[in-house]
Amino acid sequence: AFVVIAATNDPQLVQTIWNETQERGQLLNIVDVPQYCSFILPSILRREQLTIAVSTEGASPSLAKRIRHSLEESFPAEYGLYLRLASLARTHLRNNGVPYDRRDDFFKDYYASDVLHILSEGNTTEAIALIAALLQDYGIDVAVSALETALKQEKEEE
Repeated sequence: AFVVIAATNDPQLVQTIWNETQERGQLLNIVDVPQYCSFILPSILRREQLTIAVSTEGASPSLAKRIRHSLEESFPAEYGLYLRLASLARTHLRNNGVPYDRRDDFFKDYYASDVLHILSEGNTTEAIALIAALLQDYGIDVAVSALETALKQEKEEE
């Protein structure tokens, strides 16, 4: 095995496991004994392509979990779709030769817009229409239906 995860309260066994994994070049995580860990397991929040990891470096896994739960409230499930739509917009900006500084301006507008709020209300079509309008402000004329189709195709490819 390349990775070893162990849980024991026996200090002698901890030392034995540590010695053996070091000799074999294995990664080791002994639960609740951070000084014998060659890697840590963060508490992870995933919203499709958005990944947020929280770690206390083994000092308090329960605090890391609590922080992650707090982040779940700050980053609801809609963030996955929000990010996919941002990625679609980025593709259009790039394909239309919009310079980097203008792309930055676009995303300032995107993140300041009501797109996320509209998504949280379950109205994907309205959110896409707003994105199409934002793109138009940057000289890109793309139909709402084209963005919807691209979004569906992207989802099918996953």
